[in-house]
Amino acid sequence: MVVCSLFPGIVGNGALFYTICKAKKFRNVPNSFLLNIAVTNVVMLIVCPPMLATSYVLGMRWPFGGVACKLVHSIPQATLAISMFSLLGK
Repeated sequence: MVVCSLFPGIVGNGALFYTICKAKKFRNVPNSFLLNIAVTNVVMLIVCPPMLATSYVLGMRWPFGGVACKLVHSIPQATLAISMFSLLGK
């Protein structure tokens, strides 16, 4: 399940990132908002699903320590807040 969401998410957001950065005609304000959402989405995809999947595979045992536990649960909220604030323009 993790691989099913991880691979298409990284490929799709990476393609969006590549397209906006390479083609000058796509460098505008609305696309910068999309780029910001894509970057925050990739950060969340890289950090959260692999750690949570490892925890489930190990029988709900958390091998990453206390700091990673707090980090993996705060990243979704942080990326959501960053995306919302960038869309609001504040």
